[in-house]
Amino acid sequence: MLGGPPKLEGPPKTANSSHYDSTAASSNAFGAPAAIGAQPEKKKVKKSAMQLKREAAAAEAKAKATASWLQNQAAEKVNDRSFLPALADCEQALFLDKSNDAIWVTRGCGRRRLGDQLGAIDDFNKALEIDPNNRLTMSNRAAAKAALRDDKGCISDVNEALKMPTSLSTSYLRSASAITYAMRAASRYRLAIEPVRSHLLPCDNDAPFIRQMLVKASEDCDHALNLNSKDELAQKTQHAVLTSIDQFDAARQAEVVERNRKIGVNMEARMKAVRVAQMKKEREIQLNAYAKATKKHNRENKKKAAAEAVLNDNPSKVNIFGELVSKADQHSMRAQSAPAYGAW
Repeated sequence: MLGGPPKLEGPPKTANSSHYDSTAASSNAFGAPAAIGAQPEKKKVKKSAMQLKREAAAAEAKAKATASWLQNQAAEKVNDRSFLPALADCEQALFLDKSNDAIWVTRGCGRRRLGDQLGAIDDFNKALEIDPNNRLTMSNRAAAKAALRDDKGCISDVNEALKMPTSLSTSYLRSASAITYAMRAASRYRLAIEPVRSHLLPCDNDAPFIRQMLVKASEDCDHALNLNSKDELAQKTQHAVLTSIDQFDAARQAEVVERNRKIGVNMEARMKAVRVAQMKKEREIQLNAYAKATKKHNRENKKKAAAEAVLNDNPSKVNIFGELVSKADQHSMRAQSAPAYGAW
């Protein structure tokens, strides 16, 4: 750290005493004796630009150090659940230094624990503007969005956080990564069961999405438990996800069975209707054939009766065309039909 500002020199002192020299203090610049009890005049030292720059740098460094110290105090208070004093320390730290992303993150964590999720998201956004590759900040923002039931925003932030480089060498970072996976699993689970809540049974369009979200949530729970087997959120979410998968599969299977049954009933009714239509059509064909045969038979009977009437010389009979003929016409018809040879 740079040194403080140079000290101003006072009036000259005697060699053997800590008091001011009486001779020097009792006369002014013109040699006149000074007034009794008057204070000696201090010399005004003009500071160079370099000195002013050093003083400004020293003051800025001191302010940043104080802000960092206040941030550490606030982080400890957040861990001790003393959120309001922690926020007060963060306000003082931000007054001194707004370029420290840790201060914004600490205040955001305090706000999130107090329930002010929107204010926490604003603080995390400002921290990410300073350091956009901070994985813990992104995870904290995902947690705030999850508290607001912004599941899609939470999943997006978790995906971005998991892409950022980090080290899993310490147990703290492993636990933080486990929480990140567990948060994404919980958000995916909520997105999966939302269509189920609105329908007694999921429709065909929702089924692939629901199944995919549940499977991904189960994978996230496995990742979280591999990093931290004691993570409560991951354990609860995994239990809920596996139960939902079993219920979903059973419901889908029952739905398929019911659908097949309905399809079978519909097919049976359809085949019955087809058989009835075929029987009706065959009956109509038979009736038409019988009508044609009857009509033909009647026509043949008429021709036969007309021929017999001509041969029997019966005027009341009709000819083959169904017309009445006279007796003379009958004789002429009989003569025409008689052979050319032989006697009568």
